Amino acid sequence: MHYAALANYLMTEENNKKYKYRYIIIFATLLALIAALFSVASGCEGRAESSGGTTAGGGDAAHTAASSATTYNSVTANSVTAANNANDSNGEGEHPSDDAGGSPAYPGDTVDDAGEMPAYLGGAITNEGADADISGLLDGAAVDVEPVYLPSTLPGDVYSFAAELNGVIYSLPAPYYVFMEQGWAAGKIDLTDRVIGGGKYEFIEMANGGNVVYMGFINNTEEDMALSDCFVGLLHFGEAEAASGARLVLPCGVTIGSSYDEIIEAYGQESKRSDFNWGIVSLQYNEYDSGLELELDADTMCVTNINYKNFSRRAKLPEYEGAPPAGISDYKPPNSLGTDWRDMVCAFGGDLYSLPVPAAELLKNGWVFLSDENTMLEAGGRSGTIELRRSNQVLYTTAFNPDEAAQPLKYCYITELSYDRHNTKVSLELPGSVNERSTILEIADVYGEPVYADDSGSMFAYYEYGTDDYGIRITWSLESAYIVFIGLHANARAVE
Repeated sequence: MHYAALANYLMTEENNKKYKYRYIIIFATLLALIAALFSVASGCEGRAESSGGTTAGGGDAAHTAASSATTYNSVTANSVTAANNANDSNGEGEHPSDDAGGSPAYPGDTVDDAGEMPAYLGGAITNEGADADISGLLDGAAVDVEPVYLPSTLPGDVYSFAAELNGVIYSLPAPYYVFMEQGWAAGKIDLTDRVIGGGKYEFIEMANGGNVVYMGFINNTEEDMALSDCFVGLLHFGEAEAASGARLVLPCGVTIGSSYDEIIEAYGQESKRSDFNWGIVSLQYNEYDSGLELELDADTMCVTNINYKNFSRRAKLPEYEGAPPAGISDYKPPNSLGTDWRDMVCAFGGDLYSLPVPAAELLKNGWVFLSDENTMLEAGGRSGTIELRRSNQVLYTTAFNPDEAAQPLKYCYITELSYDRHNTKVSLELPGSVNERSTILEIADVYGEPVYADDSGSMFAYYEYGTDDYGIRITWSLESAYIVFIGLHANARAVE
């Protein structure tokens, strides 16, 4: 059993930041102790050799093993809410929320567990032709039958959450029965009798013949459910699992033994890198509550462990077919930065915007909503925190709708663009050549003294220019002497 690697995954800074509960550390510590006891009992073992095969850039027939898409039926229910509760020691945990509510965390704070979860798909899973009656599953919830597809080829996008396990391609999260039909089972554990609560997840060691892999099961409903009826949303795979004869291949062919250069070529620069003092380098490609973590040996810089996770099944809203409001259609991007920050112009990720900016402009420049872009925002309404991603960087911001009718997010305005050293490593340049590399003294030379300054803390200082309606917000690291967060914002009232 690969307890040590799983414990390390649970104890990473990113997971601790997300869940913020001490119980996860307790659980991870127990796993580490089990690993240590197992090591003592078994004697010192050398590193297991990773299974042979194609890494990024290669191409063998296993990458496209399935010749045609396989369709399964699942019964789904919407409008499920789950809270961020603590893990408990039996491997269960609460499913963290995806979308954060309220204003964006300012400045430089995380927004991971604020607010409520959006609607998810969940519910009892049935094989084709099985009884599809789920009356009583969720009181008053509308249900529909949605086909579940297994991809016929392995996509090239890490955010497709598709992976090839022993020659079969799965898209996470996938109903457990699609793994069961390929021979994966939990050994002595009867998954039909093992029940987890609504919104919880559990890690189980699964076997197929002599092959082994860890799977994370998620219950995306409000009701208790047998693990056999849940979705598999996480695959944990390391050198020990590869030594068992199992084979896991990620998009672009990344697998155990792939090199750092192959990973960067396949996925681009990572969202976050952590260098641990026990000889492990962690590369993360993240969307909140979803993503890929690759652990590399610090000496060889080759992959030794894979954690590929997507616990989210969001309801797909119908495409909004109405025309955008006139203000959205009439927006013209600026031609230059200008000289006065009060013009609310910036260069974000190399593209010029004036704030507030129609979301459609960011979508045109390669950003995508992590929530459904067809989510409606009421007339005159302002959203809680929303997330957009481009490449491997996520922007946390808010949207507002100044129109007299409800509009989808894609036809609303984005109120803030920001650089965040921890979450949004995207260049932000303001008039006067002020950017994320500027010092506080350099900014003061260009813009004068801020209207608000608080450097009384021991770690960070906070500065503001402008008003609540529009302005610049800065977080400065007192210890490291660099900008942690800088954002340009213009809220709804600024354009009325």
